[in-house]
Order: sequence, then C-alpha cells, then structure tokens
Amino acid sequence: MLDNSSNKTEQQILEAAYRVFQKKGRAGARMQEIADEAGINKSMLHYYFRNKDSLFRKIFMQSIAEFLGSVIPMLNNVETTWQEKISDFIAHYNTFLTKRPDLPLFVMNEINQHPDEFFNQLQIENILMHTVFFNQLSAAAERGEIRTIHPIQVFVTMLSNIVFPFIAAPIIKKVAAFTDSNWEHFMEDRVRITKEIIINYLEKV
Repeated sequence: MLDNSSNKTEQQILEAAYRVFQKKGRAGARMQEIADEAGINKSMLHYYFRNKDSLFRKIFMQSIAEFLGSVIPMLNNVETTWQEKISDFIAHYNTFLTKRPDLPLFVMNEINQHPDEFFNQLQIENILMHTVFFNQLSAAAERGEIRTIHPIQVFVTMLSNIVFPFIAAPIIKKVAAFTDSNWEHFMEDRVRITKEIIINYLEKV
C-alpha cells in the first residue's frame, strides 16, 4: 500500500502529466518533460510509471471518467422526467466545464486519434443506449407525446451545444469582444437557450 507521501507524489505526477499531455498530446509528450513539470527526476517518474503509454493511459482514463462519469447515473435517475434530465444534464456540464474548460478538447483529440483502443475499453455505447433517459424518450415518442427521433440525436445535441462553446471559447470571445463577465452571462444564456430549444423541439409534435 502506498503511504501518504507516495500518494502525494503520484498525484503530483498525474497533474504534471495531464498538463504536458494536454499541451503536447500523446505523441509529442516526453517523459523528461513530465518529470521536469512534476519537479522530480526521471528515475522517480519511471518508478511510478514504467513508460509514457502507461502514464498516458492512466491520465486519459481518469479524464474520461471525469468527463463522462456522472452521465450514466444522471440519465438513469428513475425519479426525474426526460425534461428534467435534459435540464440537469445541461446545467451540470456547464458548471463542470467552467472549472475544466480544457478537458473536452483533450479527450476528443485523443479519442479521434485512437478510437478503437479506448471505445473497446469503455463500451459506453451499449450502456448509453439502455439508460432510463433513452427509454423515456422512446416511450414518449411511441405515445405520440414527442417527435419520433433517435435518442442519440438528443444526447449528441445536448452534449455538443454545451461542449462546443468551451472548445471554441478563444474564437467566440475574440469575435464578440467578450470580457470574463460577458462570457459568464453568455454561457448562462447558452444553458437556458439550449434547454428550451431541445425540449420545445421534442414537444412540438
């Protein structure tokens, strides 16, 4: 079992590695850079992680868990309606990404470069398709209460409408001449508008 000092060192390495991988990507990062960023020597880095691939895998899977970890429980909440799930999902991810705005681009870049490697491990497509949320949408469509639409369309629309502004933030801020305060208000409006657009679209049978 690792003692507190070892846990602290490992966490220090992981945080440093995330910063380096986020800037350089998997291919461009070097173990020496990560050791320097963590403030340790390369031998100590190799003591904790044998090679760059094992370290990257740890970082990436943690990032995936952080990015998608709360999705399934939220979509499987039997006590909320599909409308409430949409509202909760959008509000949650806006708050989360405000704290970690660099995470979506890092995750998406690496998935695009190595899709099979990571999706074979995650198997999220099978889990997602059987959520309470997807079942609620399908049942509502069968009853004629909402448009007939594949639930994945709804999920992708929710996710993309929240994630894209964070990925494109430098461009949006430049074009609109946003200050930090302007940006905060813009994203608050995005949350409200996205909820209304998706729910109104679905309910307009």
